[in-house]
Amino acid sequence: QGVRILGLGGSHRYSGGTHQYTQQEMEWRKRKLWKKLRKHGGIDILLTHAAASGIDDAEDLAHQGFSAFTQLIDKYAPKYFVHGHIHLNCASSRHVRRMQYKETTIINGYETYKFCYETGEPL
Repeated sequence: QGVRILGLGGSHRYSGGTHQYTQQEMEWRKRKLWKKLRKHGGIDILLTHAAASGIDDAEDLAHQGFSAFTQLIDKYAPKYFVHGHIHLNCASSRHVRRMQYKETTIINGYETYKFCYETGEPL
């Protein structure tokens, strides 16, 4: 219905498991999408498993964000960036469900989170 969504799965390579990538590998995955991004004029929602580097990520390797995601947000300014992988239920968690980064609303979709695209309000 006219909403442009870009999804990229995976987290940092920390245990050798599947769907784990280095910063360089995620950058390559992002670069392969440039024709589609240009054709569609950007994105409205960036949906990923891992967080973006420097935006609600963590310092341990397993939960560090990808700089490729931060670059996508900076370049295309999607209305929403929805990521998972950062658990909100840990007692020591400093992470929040929602935050603002420039023009983009960041949503930590850990477990589940439903929201209205038009208003951004939780459902």
